[in-house]
Amino acid sequence: MTPTPYPSHQRRGFSLPELLVVLLIGVILVALAVGGYDEHARRSRRVQAQIALMEAEHLLHRHHAAHLSFAGAQLPPSLAQVPGQGTAVYRLELSTAGSPPQRFSLRAVRTGTMKSDRCGDLAVDQTGRRTISNNAPDTTLNDCFKAS
Repeated sequence: MTPTPYPSHQRRGFSLPELLVVLLIGVILVALAVGGYDEHARRSRRVQAQIALMEAEHLLHRHHAAHLSFAGAQLPPSLAQVPGQGTAVYRLELSTAGSPPQRFSLRAVRTGTMKSDRCGDLAVDQTGRRTISNNAPDTTLNDCFKAS
């Protein structure tokens, strides 16, 4: 009888190809999770911007009801950016038109980490009409600006 090159007990541990396959699967799963998290975070920031636009819109309508025009209307510091404190991802801009001003346009302009967001800048006017601009060609208003 010839001696076997391995002892009679079973081998312990994993081979290098087995470890590499497990590592590759782990890297793929992490890449998928990070991509999903990034899109979820962008959607969350877009919703925050939409909420800030709605709050600013209501504030402007209250100003108009009290003064019968949008003249002198300004956004409070808490609505000048999204989020209200910390590093901005959207900056709110107000413009009025008419003499005396009877129309306004509010824009949430992307900045910081949202600068490259596919949905572009969000806007609303005094009639409640919502629009997007500077967006990727394959995006629509319904993709980016959820109805309230």
